Amino acid sequence: MASPKRSWSLSLMPPEIIQEIFYKTPAEALVRAKPTCKEWYALLTDASFINEHFQRSKEHFIRIFDTVKIMDPVTATSSVSPIPNELLQHPYTIHNLVYTRMVHCDGLMLVGYRGWKYRSDGSRISNLALWNPVLKNLRWVEPPVETITSTDYFGIGYNSDGYKIVRFTTRPFEVECCEDVPEVEIYEFKTSSWRTIGGEVDTDVEITSNSVAVMGNMYWTAYRVETPEEEFIRVFDFSDETFKDICFSPTSYVNSHLSCFNGDNLSLLQQDQASRNIEVWVSSKLGDGDVTFSKYFSLSRPDLPALRVRDDARPVYCFVKPKSVIVWCVEVEGKGTDKACTCCTLYEIGEDGVKSKRETERSYVRDYSRAFRCGYVYVPSMIPLPWIFCDVYLEMNYMILLLCADVTEHDVGKSLNYFELNLREGWPQMLLFIWSWYAAFNVMNVRIVPNTVPQAEGLGKAKTPILSEAFGKTKTPALSEGLDDDSFLGYIDGSTPRPLPTVTTQTGELVTEAANPEFAKWMRRDQLVMSWLFGSLTKDALRSVYGLHLLPTIKPTTQLRNISKTF
Repeated sequence: MASPKRSWSLSLMPPEIIQEIFYKTPAEALVRAKPTCKEWYALLTDASFINEHFQRSKEHFIRIFDTVKIMDPVTATSSVSPIPNELLQHPYTIHNLVYTRMVHCDGLMLVGYRGWKYRSDGSRISNLALWNPVLKNLRWVEPPVETITSTDYFGIGYNSDGYKIVRFTTRPFEVECCEDVPEVEIYEFKTSSWRTIGGEVDTDVEITSNSVAVMGNMYWTAYRVETPEEEFIRVFDFSDETFKDICFSPTSYVNSHLSCFNGDNLSLLQQDQASRNIEVWVSSKLGDGDVTFSKYFSLSRPDLPALRVRDDARPVYCFVKPKSVIVWCVEVEGKGTDKACTCCTLYEIGEDGVKSKRETERSYVRDYSRAFRCGYVYVPSMIPLPWIFCDVYLEMNYMILLLCADVTEHDVGKSLNYFELNLREGWPQMLLFIWSWYAAFNVMNVRIVPNTVPQAEGLGKAKTPILSEAFGKTKTPALSEGLDDDSFLGYIDGSTPRPLPTVTTQTGELVTEAANPEFAKWMRRDQLVMSWLFGSLTKDALRSVYGLHLLPTIKPTTQLRNISKTF
């Protein structure tokens, strides 16, 4: 008798084996795998898993031209996706953005444009954004209040208090009343605001476009105006918010390119423009005292390619094998003819010469000058944008204080008849959290801000939380300027539509447990949330109550209780 067929499923494997498999799976694939089952979703959204997966991920190259291309430098395979609408529809169009400064930090890309534009009402349009290409999340940073100059520089990093952005100018005298222009400002993600610090920037120093963020600090190559041949590295240390300089011994070439090595060292690739000789230098480990450079390898051959064919060209490189680099650069063919084109070429260069050469892209465009910024080093990750906690949980914290207080509508004021929830990131667990709050408290209407509620990431249409004026009639999100109390219906798990628990209230009054047991259940849970916010309950205990990883903490750790103290 034939044995019955055995079915096999990955979910039947031990959890530790599944976790190890996921560690070796690309972030793009894991994002698609999130909705597969509840256990996988809990694992893939866990902060410790996200951080460990990022630490194990390899460096890739990212390029924005007609599309967003993320390429594995070893296999030359690429994932291609459309350019985010936020970039295409922004006044700084993608044709300008190729000339911007982009910096990678923990799987996030800081996108900055040197310049500024104004709206018709005189307000300034942001020229700075933070972007996770894998999660397809992008958000523009609020512009600083003070004057922006054409010589502004931006950097990203972090300290124990969270991610931050530094902005400074090297030419304050370009602006009238320059004595009122702060030279150094810090953007705090936890408060979504800029603040001025006391540091000053030398006006005789030129900062180049070669920059890299490593271990929470920002590094630029620089030189003094009177001695341009003597380059050094300028550091902004986010721990004490000061500038420092690193002197190095390598020969100062025109073509110097700064990058990271092994995650905690700097590297410098230099090429002589005339002879095309190449030298690669690496630094001592950052954070271990004075930083020094030593030669990693050098190469002198007549057939070496020119890695930088124009002043506005920017090759990008990374380390994969010992004593070699993989360089992605742009070359020109048919210059001066009607068939001119740019070619993106991937070189593997070691101490023995050019080991391999592959053409990865060819562009026939009339204005091919915008194609020379080849790309940037990028590590794909599932790390969310740092605002994700501030936007929702700070507002929920405020909502807790408001709804649990004995107030009347008159006390609160007409402006609070609607409570705005700016759900910019669309995380399903956040929608569930808000759904539970709305189920518990039917005191206020909830206004969903139009065009800011994306479909919950990774969930199918049938599983997307429903926002519909017609109670339960549709399974597609319907954004409304002002929803009635009974308009918020949640399809959290794709199950049959169900009405929310009803709560009979009068203005400023909360029902008792005897009057509504369902309300009491939510109230008991949310009292735990309040306890955690104010430090009397641990995060793990809160998670065990909800049964979901609702409150992840992404490196660098930013505790919500610390954030709440700022409000």
